[in-house]
Amino acid sequence: MDAFNCISLIASICSIIGLPLAIGQILIIKSRVEASEEGIKKILNLKDREKLEHILNTLSGAQDLVREMQKLEREPGKSTKALAERSTEVLKKLDHSIFELPVSESEIEATLKSCSKEIQLFQKKDVQADHLTEASDYLYSSIGQIKQALAKHEEKEITMASHS
Repeated sequence: MDAFNCISLIASICSIIGLPLAIGQILIIKSRVEASEEGIKKILNLKDREKLEHILNTLSGAQDLVREMQKLEREPGKSTKALAERSTEVLKKLDHSIFELPVSESEIEATLKSCSKEIQLFQKKDVQADHLTEASDYLYSSIGQIKQALAKHEEKEITMASHS
């Protein structure tokens, strides 16, 4: 056996041993990448859920302000300054909520924008319609939508935890 055949034989043996090792390393890396992706999904789901909970609290405060505005509006000798301050505060809360809303919640965003539009019409003193009632209805609807979205996020968490 000459040196060339000896080296060729050693190279063949190394290739035969090295291939399964390389495949094993690739499978290990693949499983770690999948675990990392799953972890990132969990973190993003938790982050979205946290945002939705914060928005829910903000909108509950906005809804309380709209109720106060409805009471003030019915009172004789109502304070237009107090109504203007509260409506501005409601708009700030709505704008903040729209900005913080996760991208996947476009239906909630549309409802919040409709609510904001009704408050803006109220500020313009459009007496053709009861804009505060409409705004209150939109707020109630968006709060319900957020509660449904939170329930979906909880289901995702349960599903992810059961697959771990």
